Amino acid sequence: MQRHAAPPPHHLVVVAGGSGQRLGGIDKALCVIGGVRLVDWALATPVPGRTVVVRPAGRAPVGRSPDGRQVEVVSERPADGGPAAGLAAGARRLIDPFAVESDLCLGTDLHPVDPNDLVAVLAVDHLGPTDDMILQVTAALRRHPNRGVAVAAPDGDPQWLTAVWRTWALADALIALEDPRDKAVRRLVQLADPLMADVPRVPSLDRPEDLVKVLGDAVHLGLSGTEQHRTQIASAIGGGMGWTSRETRNPDGAPASLLSAPGHVDPADGAQRAWLEVGPPEQAMPRWADARLVPIEGSG
Repeated sequence: MQRHAAPPPHHLVVVAGGSGQRLGGIDKALCVIGGVRLVDWALATPVPGRTVVVRPAGRAPVGRSPDGRQVEVVSERPADGGPAAGLAAGARRLIDPFAVESDLCLGTDLHPVDPNDLVAVLAVDHLGPTDDMILQVTAALRRHPNRGVAVAAPDGDPQWLTAVWRTWALADALIALEDPRDKAVRRLVQLADPLMADVPRVPSLDRPEDLVKVLGDAVHLGLSGTEQHRTQIASAIGGGMGWTSRETRNPDGAPASLLSAPGHVDPADGAQRAWLEVGPPEQAMPRWADARLVPIEGSG
């Protein structure tokens, strides 16, 4: 992976508050693809300061980052206000840590961040490493000291929730936006004189089609996890794309669901099969980032 000499952003906010309705309501943050939880792709972004994850209240814990950093977890209050409201909750936790109730904060040095610090913002559902991309966006913002935010815009297509902000600009934009509930992130960004950074695209998991696309040539998808989570995602994929589902067991012998693409009904024919863990492991582990996970197999 390419590395840049430019320093990383100071802090990180990961917005993981979505309901995942287009995927049957699953918890995307804890979905495991290729042996990696989606939230861990975001948490792998290197920052020397604080890391805040915005999660719906009552959801399973995130645990530490892959490199062992402490993670602060906050929730929107009230809930379900949309991504701009989620970003606002995370940002306010950084700017005034004692004004926002934290759901989990283990040993973190709670101090307000410097107004000139750079804050990386990521959605939780990226399907691959984001660290190099964020370093490139950070370098672009440092080259333009008068801009308040740099947005990842591969091929001119802005990904409004994938950005690096100057803390003072984020605070000012939130004040100008007033109530962030049900507001578009684009409106928030446009209040900060944004810079569009042309960087490589990192695909996201938003719809069933996105999951099928990342599986490459796989025509059989095994779902591990709780029966509820398996049913949700099987229904989302099968109902919209014609895949069929039947019960089976995963490589560890646990109950699983097997989805087959249209025209493929027998995985014994040598066609590729991939495994996806949906939701948290059925048995909680002492550190969630170290939990046993079922990786994708034969995904091209």
